[in-house]
Amino acid sequence: MSPHTRPTHAWAVRAVAGAVLGLVATAAGASAQVLHARTGPENPLLLRADSPGGTYSPSDPSLRNYYGATMDGVNLDGIGVIQTADPSTPGLYATCTAERIGLRALITAAHCVTDENTGTVFSTHDNPTSVHFIGPGAGGVGSKYYSYTSSATFVQSTFHGFYNSTTMAYQDVAVLLFDNPLPSFITTYGLYDTGPLGSEDPMGQNTVNAGTGTFGSGTGPTGFDFRRRAGDNVVDFVGNDPNANDFGDLYTSFEDQYDRYNSTCYVFGICYPSRGATEAGIASGDSGGPLFINGELAGVTSFSTYFCDPTVTTKCVPLVADPSRPFNSYGALNAFAPVWANSAFIADAIAAPEPTTVALVGFGMAGVGLAARRRRQS
Repeated sequence: MSPHTRPTHAWAVRAVAGAVLGLVATAAGASAQVLHARTGPENPLLLRADSPGGTYSPSDPSLRNYYGATMDGVNLDGIGVIQTADPSTPGLYATCTAERIGLRALITAAHCVTDENTGTVFSTHDNPTSVHFIGPGAGGVGSKYYSYTSSATFVQSTFHGFYNSTTMAYQDVAVLLFDNPLPSFITTYGLYDTGPLGSEDPMGQNTVNAGTGTFGSGTGPTGFDFRRRAGDNVVDFVGNDPNANDFGDLYTSFEDQYDRYNSTCYVFGICYPSRGATEAGIASGDSGGPLFINGELAGVTSFSTYFCDPTVTTKCVPLVADPSRPFNSYGALNAFAPVWANSAFIADAIAAPEPTTVALVGFGMAGVGLAARRRRQS
């Protein structure tokens, strides 16, 4: 597919093949220093290790598409679907995931509401983002969707588009504000903010991630139905090189329930085991969704990639179950923009005195380019 193709009923893929990602990782009982970990193309890609495949099934154990749903004790009612019209192509929408972090504020990925090459914000007062939450049904029985329209979008001024080499990947967050407080049935999540950038140590922590994007089984076909799904994982490592554009990003790897395809174990010697049948990765349309640690929001779904076999020098052979679709397969590596790296920006956005679409000054350093995708449909 051409990098410039914007298909309908599909998603656009812009890949940087053979990208170099600088990483330094440590773990209890094992340590590894990887200065130039070779990875494949990156994409924001929820897949469960026990999902039934690429078609919807009521027996899908990852499905949490009802009011009052939980995952490992985390209430999921604050996670919704967002859609923003792409002004460059009438009738085309970017579909992502967002979660509530304030009285009238949601957080999502910046690449969901900006031009991916320039960073121009296309979620504006005149082109607002719509959000759809699952709430109580009539008379408090069952579930139904409730929709709201944003009035302001905040993106850091140094976020120049996810494909722009001057953009730092860890800034891939945006805050959506609404004119009025959102209803109380929509859960508000606390932020897992452990201190100054680079001081965090969440490695080995169990996580919960959720989203409304593509689903599948880690091999074979995938599907998309707008429904909310959730699963477990563990933080395998953190990008803690201050000169890298992923500084502070949290990474999880996607193994099957038998702990096969543990890519971080193979490459780094960091061998946190699979969470079993509830292990989950991320998929297209999950961008902007949450990564929870101890029930608090620690990261925002940003992109996915995969390691390449270091013994192969002539071409990149992904260490995954299905090389034909490595971003969706076991062995994929998932990255989440960290809350603590963006805490000042988030606080300023939430405290905005009145709705208006602006870009707030934040962090920014030159770095290598990554690639991202969001779900698109007409």
